[in-house]
Amino acid sequence: MEREWLNYAQAGELLGVGRSTVIRLVNAGALPVTYVSPRRPKILRADVEAYLERKRIVKTPESNEAKDASG
Repeated sequence: MEREWLNYAQAGELLGVGRSTVIRLVNAGALPVTYVSPRRPKILRADVEAYLERKRIVKTPESNEAKDASG
């Protein structure tokens, strides 16, 4: 399986955010980065997709019931 590497702009496009937001996510440790050279950071597409999956909010009937019961 071949790894697909993205630059910050490409990762931002996939995430639906700007390049500066991707840099903030990398600095916060939310997205792992690999430097292929001192000035060429790359992010694995699989890591971006995993981040998106972690951030996805899924509404379920159980979560609505808990919200209704609490207030």
